Amino acid sequence: MAQTCGNIVVHIIFSTKGRVPLITPEIRTDLLAYLGGIIRELRGTALIINGTGDHVHVLARIRPIHSPAEIARVIKTNSSRLASANQMLHPSPDTSQTKKHIIGNVRSRKSS
Repeated sequence: MAQTCGNIVVHIIFSTKGRVPLITPEIRTDLLAYLGGIIRELRGTALIINGTGDHVHVLARIRPIHSPAEIARVIKTNSSRLASANQMLHPSPDTSQTKKHIIGNVRSRKSS
């Protein structure tokens, strides 16, 4: 029987909207663990997840049936929902809004 093997590793960088440092030490651990859980749900492997107050790096091995764009979309959608639902974010200093989406821009790079 024929078998196809694939080793797709993606490096995805998410930044907060406007690169405002919204990822505080209080929420950082929970957020990074949540991102790893999202990747596991997609049957991928989170190799490294880390970041600073205004961006997060995700290095993950994904299955060939998922595109890097799909992985980025799912992570972005779910992490923004988590942040909004738990009101994890502080108000932005330049606006009067009380909530911001934690994920603003996405860049991904695919290597095989």
